Amino acid sequence: MPFFLTLFVISFVLISWAGSSLVRSLAALSRLFGLSEYLISFLFMSFVTSLPELFIGISSALQHVPQISFGDTFGASIIKLSFIIGIVALFTGKIAVESKISKKNFFLISLLAFMPFLLLSDGVLSRGDGILLILLFVIYLTRLFREKEYFTKQTWNHNNTPGILKHIRAFFVGSAALIVGAYALILSSKFLAEFLEMSAVFFGLLIVAVGTTLPEIMFGFRAARLKHTSMMLGNALGSIAFNATVVIGIVALIEPITISINGHLIVAALFLFIVLVLFNIFAYTRAAISRAEGLMLLCIYLAFILTELFIFSF
Repeated sequence: MPFFLTLFVISFVLISWAGSSLVRSLAALSRLFGLSEYLISFLFMSFVTSLPELFIGISSALQHVPQISFGDTFGASIIKLSFIIGIVALFTGKIAVESKISKKNFFLISLLAFMPFLLLSDGVLSRGDGILLILLFVIYLTRLFREKEYFTKQTWNHNNTPGILKHIRAFFVGSAALIVGAYALILSSKFLAEFLEMSAVFFGLLIVAVGTTLPEIMFGFRAARLKHTSMMLGNALGSIAFNATVVIGIVALIEPITISINGHLIVAALFLFIVLVLFNIFAYTRAAISRAEGLMLLCIYLAFILTELFIFSF
């Protein structure tokens, strides 16, 4: 137990440092390459912070327990939409939302996030379903690149080369630290979960999901503190879309996911639907997610945890 507690503390410090480093490097690269902070976080940071979910997904599929990955993915989506966005809005006062992004991309990402649940209506996510999910993500990315709003005049020139290399190097170093920290955190969390003898889906929903979303939590706080809230939104929404399509798709290709409809799954689907609807409403009605709306999202996350624990107790 002391070893795993020490590992948890070290991983937390490492992830915290990596989050700060990545915010600064991505902000600089977005200016140098003429990309919006939202887009560069959506494309690059969301992939980096999704690597823990991808690692868990492949590992669980190879060990013939893909249910863990399914629970992890949707537990993580709920955490990102309710806890991360909620707590950042609560402590910063508001999260600015670009109107065009809110009117188009948030709704499409919500559809991608809920798609695996719809495909699971027959109790199985087949390899064909996995291919479909990956194709949907590719189609969405193609559409995203057609939006001129995310591109500004490129400021790069040959004199900027040393600076670009410096920030690219910082991005890869920060990414490596994030991956190592997340892996260490997963190990310590897994030990505690196995000690408590939790089911695969419940283990993924609550324990693994918290561990794999810590990079997004730390990145979100650092981004908000440095006045880059659009980066936090890009990272959170990008990782939700990537996990629900690419990660689940890869897992289904390796090992089709067969899940019996139970209380944990129904509760997860219900709360994911609620936070997706509320998030879109908040984004549509004004140009920012307010402190009061953030508090509401946090209350929904608390209700989700308490409901899952209540079901687990029986």
